[in-house]
Amino acid sequence: MPVVQINFNDIVFDAEVHSFCKNDKYTCPNFGTSWSCPPAAEILEKKIATYDQYFLIYVKIDVNEFRRENSNIEPDKNDDLYQKRLNYLINERANQEISLFLHMLKVKNENIFVLWPEKCRICEKASQECTYRTNQPCKNPKNRHYSMTGAGVNTDSTVKKLNINLEWPPEKYSYRFGLVCVK
Repeated sequence: MPVVQINFNDIVFDAEVHSFCKNDKYTCPNFGTSWSCPPAAEILEKKIATYDQYFLIYVKIDVNEFRRENSNIEPDKNDDLYQKRLNYLINERANQEISLFLHMLKVKNENIFVLWPEKCRICEKASQECTYRTNQPCKNPKNRHYSMTGAGVNTDSTVKKLNINLEWPPEKYSYRFGLVCVK
């Protein structure tokens, strides 16, 4: 689990990043499904600026090796479904790494704000549905999990600024990023 301590000024905020989630060529499957994703998500630059320390955590996954390790997941006729399953497992691995890092920090929860590598799944993990689609208030607003993109962070520009080489589009390696902010 590579962890890079960065400065607030290393984080690239860009309101246009939400257009990466839905445009003429692509619509993220999470767009419009959660309070933590666009179009509901808000740019959180001011909130993130209130923290003192920033840790970029990332997981670099060899796609072919990951597929071999998870060979029990058979590709089916719908390649999109197979890719969604693999992405889910990759996100789970990244979430586990971030959770491990948080455990090692030993900082009180109220002094930490985390941007996760995917949409919020708090309600889903509790076998409930996110209230976004029913236009009801979020059940867990204080614990809502924002993704970096959802919070307005241009992950690609931030990572390039830190000289971390990304393969884009991912062919051999897939990356997942999280940002841990600490007071």
